[in-house]
Amino acid sequence: MRLRVGNILNRKGLGILCATAMFLLVACKDPNNVGIGVLPSSDLVGMVYTDTTTIELETQLIDSITTVSAQSDIHVFGNYIDPAMGSISAGTYTQFRFPNTKLDFGSPDSLRLDSIVLKLDVVGFFGRIETPQTMRVYEIAQSFNDTLKYSSKDSLLVKSKDLANGKIINRNTSVLSNVSVRLDNSLGERLLFAPTDSTIDNAMFLKYFKGLYFDTSPIKGYTSREPGAIMNISLQSGDTRLVLYYSKKDSSGTFPKKENKNYSFNVTAASKKFHTFKRSNFNDLLLGRELFSGERPHNYEFIQSGTLSQVLVTIPNIAALGKVAINKAELVFPCDPSFLGVKLGNNYRYSPPDLDMFYPDSTLRKPEKFFVDGTIGVPFNPTKATYTIPITNTLQGLVNGAEENRGFLIRPSSSSNLIANTPNRIILGGVNNAAYKPKLIIIYTTLPK
Repeated sequence: MRLRVGNILNRKGLGILCATAMFLLVACKDPNNVGIGVLPSSDLVGMVYTDTTTIELETQLIDSITTVSAQSDIHVFGNYIDPAMGSISAGTYTQFRFPNTKLDFGSPDSLRLDSIVLKLDVVGFFGRIETPQTMRVYEIAQSFNDTLKYSSKDSLLVKSKDLANGKIINRNTSVLSNVSVRLDNSLGERLLFAPTDSTIDNAMFLKYFKGLYFDTSPIKGYTSREPGAIMNISLQSGDTRLVLYYSKKDSSGTFPKKENKNYSFNVTAASKKFHTFKRSNFNDLLLGRELFSGERPHNYEFIQSGTLSQVLVTIPNIAALGKVAINKAELVFPCDPSFLGVKLGNNYRYSPPDLDMFYPDSTLRKPEKFFVDGTIGVPFNPTKATYTIPITNTLQGLVNGAEENRGFLIRPSSSSNLIANTPNRIILGGVNNAAYKPKLIIIYTTLPK
């Protein structure tokens, strides 16, 4: 490990350094109880500073993340092309239930279908909402597994017929609005004329009508820098529903000229649902060139929600510091501003608002636990274009051998389940990036052996 070490004070500080070290040795019965909690910031006297400790970063493309949460009913659909990370597609599987104890429209010969419409409450988006997208809606052919916690890579069998009939959404608009798609009448007739034994309760109904999957066709033919959008929908909102419009014969036995009834099927907390994220067409972009073009250049590292990529940070030679009290330690990750996108308010289009840091499990790919240094939701600094993660206590534990030195996993914050429902991403400078190289900054006191 190569260290560039310099005293913060002049030689007079050496005497204070020794006195401080002796104080630490005497005052701390617990040898692990050293660091920022022992020495207040006002007593940073004679400390040693380094910002050249060797650290290593490695981007990990994650196979899947859980995309259903009891804390959030936000799910996603759409297509989006990221200029550095590739094409992103998302789709949602969901059940629909009827609100009554029994579904009964009356005698089939007294009924006439008028239309069936899927309404989606769109509450947000990532990308360019004004790019027209072609909806696709399919009836699910495979029952949900009641015990499986579905993830972004999972899928269910669907029927082959696209019920959306080429419906284009967001044409000629830049205003966020709900999506309404008139579906093929074949589905409406299945529901309106469902066998009575399938409508006696929701359990039987979900065996008959297992739900819908919806997404959009891949984006093609658009020349903007980042066409398309991933849209967030609130499934359990009253504005998300499957509406059956139908007519019923009046007392004279004739149908009215226009539909005179409607019935809504809703997504409830009890409904099974999850969404998927997929990435494609990135081999020739920055992500592919960095990760899959022979020897890894380590100029950039990639963190992204949804189609998740995370970064493993390791400090291979931290034990070489020896017996020290860590007074302050920070990981600083600069970001290349050219990959931040346009500024939106106080932040930028692409950057995740916050990052979380975890201690990894033995696979070095899955989080085992949060660290203890307040690293839940470390915010992006839009002025400096950096994330700065405090690791004082954590690093002290590694130096002391209280924790196995597995490194740290950095990924977008799971706050409000944002990690699962947006493709926000940040491109960090890698260890070989001269302009945006990450640093581990340590201020410490050397203790007597």
